[in-house]
Amino acid sequence: WRTTGDQTTQGFRNGEYDAGFMWLTRTTALKNEGQPIAWSYDGVLLVGDRYAVVKGAPHKAEALELLKFFLDSPEVQGKICEALACTPPSTEALQYMSAEARANMPTAEQISSEMVVPDAEWINANKAMLINRWNAWIQN
Repeated sequence: WRTTGDQTTQGFRNGEYDAGFMWLTRTTALKNEGQPIAWSYDGVLLVGDRYAVVKGAPHKAEALELLKFFLDSPEVQGKICEALACTPPSTEALQYMSAEARANMPTAEQISSEMVVPDAEWINANKAMLINRWNAWIQN
């Protein structure tokens, strides 16, 4: 089992992998390198990103200012998310992204019809069982 996200990227790059799960950001980077890679959203997990300021951060006020700048500006979101090949938090940001960048992102229809949206409440209520199952599986 991989221990870093880059292992997946390297596995596709060197031909070790033919198929697998990988973040869209890394998949897009491989495609942009000219690697022969394509993807489907059928059955993939929708995972949301989080922004946070670490407790005790030495520049907390500035960090919060940066987050506010990002979250309050659809144009900034569009530019950053295009560069990172990720979906912006605001649908308004889409207008600031190129047609190519938008074409690589999942649509609302794909999210509702193809992707698996994890049930955080169920996962949290059953995390001990899930951890035990994972540990048993990964050790075999």
